[in-house]
Amino acid sequence: DHSHAHQLMDELVSVIKSLKFLQKEDPVCTSARLWEKKIASEYDVFQWLNKANKDQMRWFRVVVWKGPHVETLLDEYFDYYECRLQDEDVSSSSLAGVFVFGGILTSLQNSDRYDSERICIRCQGEGEREVSKIINVFNAEQVADVIEELTKGIYQDISSWYDLWTQRDVLFPALSFCECVREQLAKLDFSPINIKIIQEHLSKMNRYSEKITKDEEILPDYQQMGLEATRETKITLKHYGYQREFVCPDGKKRRFEWHSKQKGQNLRIHFRPPDSDNKRFLIGYIGPHLDTYKYH
Repeated sequence: DHSHAHQLMDELVSVIKSLKFLQKEDPVCTSARLWEKKIASEYDVFQWLNKANKDQMRWFRVVVWKGPHVETLLDEYFDYYECRLQDEDVSSSSLAGVFVFGGILTSLQNSDRYDSERICIRCQGEGEREVSKIINVFNAEQVADVIEELTKGIYQDISSWYDLWTQRDVLFPALSFCECVREQLAKLDFSPINIKIIQEHLSKMNRYSEKITKDEEILPDYQQMGLEATRETKITLKHYGYQREFVCPDGKKRRFEWHSKQKGQNLRIHFRPPDSDNKRFLIGYIGPHLDTYKYH
C-alpha cells in the first residue's frame, strides 16, 4: 500500500544521507528512469515525490533528481560496455555505473532483484571480462558496518598521502616515482574515493610491471593492465606536451605520454613504460586532468 511505499522511500533517503561520509562532494547518480520505477503496485517514485513532505521533496529534487544520470555517463565515456546480472543485460543501469566509476549501490528494501548486501555482476569492456561483487545498501543499519569495512580496506596502514609516499617502495616495488609526485599528492583531497582509485591503479600497474619484467617474451600492451590507459593524441602533445614533462629519479626530464584515468573523479596517473633509455616503469604525475587540445 501507499503507506508502506513511503516507509521504503524514507529508509532509502536515510541510507543516502548516512553515506555522506563516503560520498564527500561526489554527486548521487541515478537512472534517468528512476521516476517511473514502481515502489508498490500502481505507485511510482514520481507519485511518491508529490506526496512527500516539503523538506524531503526539496532535498530529493536537489540531491537526486538533477542527476547526473548513469545512462548519460556510460554513453559519454564508453563506446562499448556490457554488464550482466545473471542472464539479464544491465549495461545501462546503476549496477554498471557502480562497477565502472566506483561507488556503492543503494536500493529499496524487499526488492526481488536487490535483496542481498552483495550483488554479483559480470562486466565486459575493452579488456577481459571481470566479475565483481557490488556493495548494496538498503538498510540504514548497514551503513556503519559498510563504512568501517570500506575505510579499513582502503586506508589499511595509510593515514595520509605522506604515508603512501614513504611506503611506496614497499607497496609498489616495481614502480619508480618522480619526486614531483610527492607534491602532487599533497594537493589532493585525502578522501576514501581518491585513495581507493590511486591505490588500485598503482597496484595494477605494479602487477603488470612485475609480469612483463619476469616474462621477457610478453609483448607489453599497456591497455591490458586491468584499467583504462591511453596515450595522448599528437595534437595534444604539440600544444600541451610541456605539461607532461617531469624530472625522473635519474635527473633526466622525460615526457609522459601515457596515462590511466578514472572517469568519475577525473583523476589521471601519467606513466612512462620502460624503454631503451630507462629500464623502470615510471610514475610522473598523479592529479586532476591536465589540459588537452579538446579540453583546456
